[in-house]
Amino acid sequence: MIGSSADSPVLSARRELSFIQVINVGQRFLVNRVQDYIQSKIVYYLMNIHVQKHSIYLCRHGESEHNVQGCIGGDSELSARGKEFSRALRVFLEKQKIPDLKVWTSQLRRSIQTAEELCVPYEQWKILNEIDAGICEEMTYEKIEETYPNEFILRDQDKYHYRYPGGEVSGNRNNVLRDESSGVLTRRSRVFCAIALDVLPRMMALDLRTEHLALSTERSYQDLVQRLEPVIMELERQGNVLVVCHQAVMRCLLAYFLDKSASE
Repeated sequence: MIGSSADSPVLSARRELSFIQVINVGQRFLVNRVQDYIQSKIVYYLMNIHVQKHSIYLCRHGESEHNVQGCIGGDSELSARGKEFSRALRVFLEKQKIPDLKVWTSQLRRSIQTAEELCVPYEQWKILNEIDAGICEEMTYEKIEETYPNEFILRDQDKYHYRYPGGEVSGNRNNVLRDESSGVLTRRSRVFCAIALDVLPRMMALDLRTEHLALSTERSYQDLVQRLEPVIMELERQGNVLVVCHQAVMRCLLAYFLDKSASE
């Protein structure tokens, strides 16, 4: 329930019920008998969103050397065209004159190098890294089809749930896949260009931007969606943010913000 005052009949008459009272559009919260996982998720979400107008820019990194070669995954550097794109991105942002813009990147070189061309401070997030392609890392799709024909067919049948063999078993946050370019869309008060999902409390003690977490590797879109929860929560409560990330990550983020289902 959402109310404008803490002086509500609910407080005295319905203390046995589970409820969340939002007072003055998030100035205060009254939480009563919140006990299960879903209820806790709702509380975290409500405590971390704000209603102020802000823009979210989701941009894919510039073209990498592996993009040129048609290889997926890896940690290659930007190509000459990728560096040119990064400089063009800087010009675009300077023309926009976006106040207090924060820049987030993954911990992969192609994402970091794109942000470095902007000549502004940026934060690295390990959980923005690409899907891990396991034994298929740094291979072309043609090579995968030739070397692992069964895996190629399985992935083609269900890309959302398919996990590349090799690497670590999925847990909740980590690494690498394949790439392209960028663009910009608008929705309500936000500006986008990418993909994601879910929520997390601002009180979280762990610094999810660093690689100090003992977290395992995601090898499917389903794993990636779970991993991106903290990023989505932060984007919901931050001001203007530019996220320089990767193809699969952008797909998930865009799916979240445009209310798309897993099948879409």
